[in-house]
Parts: sequence; structure tokens; C-alpha cells
Amino acid sequence: MGRDGKPVLIAGGGPVGLFCALLLGRKGLPVRLFDENQRPQDDPRAATTHPGTLEVLAEAGLVEDMARLGLVAPIFQFWDRPSGRKVAEFDHALLKDDTRFPFVESPLRQRVGLRLKPSAASVPSHCASRDGTSS
Repeated sequence: MGRDGKPVLIAGGGPVGLFCALLLGRKGLPVRLFDENQRPQDDPRAATTHPGTLEVLAEAGLVEDMARLGLVAPIFQFWDRPSGRKVAEFDHALLKDDTRFPFVESPLRQRVGLRLKPSAASVPSHCASRDGTSS
């Protein structure tokens, strides 16, 4: 698991991979991150951040400005794109006694990656892309 000095290998440099690298690096574990891109992308594909994820990000000190930078939605809807029909709706207010974040947050996609990049950059690690180049 990296305690022997060998790096923990992480496949993927999106928000989840960067977050894993950050948390492991904070624990003093060496990390090697592999991604097809040579640097973190400014447009991660994450559309929303759910309450459980916001709890974990808060513990890591990364959630403070996310609600300010994104769109907070207490009601989450699922839509069928081809028909334009609403399939389901969930009111996160039902979770108000279970979480500090009874909503989903839509970080305008790039905000999560942009917030994680400076934090992850402070973790000693080595990144390698699919073509074998590294940084």
C-alpha cells in the first residue's frame, strides 16, 4: 500500500484520481498518477456533487467555496433526454437531519477540477500519461 516506499498507482487524473492522490499524499504515501492527458483537464465531466461527496470534500478542506462557485440544487431531477420527460425527482431536504449538505451542487463542471489542481499539486507525486511521457 505504499508504506514500503513504492508508490500507490492511481489510474485516471480526473477529480476522483486527483482527490485520491491528494488524500494519500497528505498521509505521506508516495503516489504515481496515470492518465491519458499530460496535465489535469479544465473541464472534468462530473455534472453534480452529491451530499456524501460534499461531506468527504469538507473533511479534506475543499468544499468551502464550491457552493459559492457553483449551483446549489436542493431538488435533483432525472430527465429522459430523447423524450424530454422527467423520470424522477428527489428533494434533498429529506436529508437535512443526516448531512450538512442537503443538496446537490453543480460545480459548473470545471470548478471541481480547478479547485483540486492546486491542492493536488502540493502532493509529491509523479504523473505519467498513456504515451509514456511523464512529469
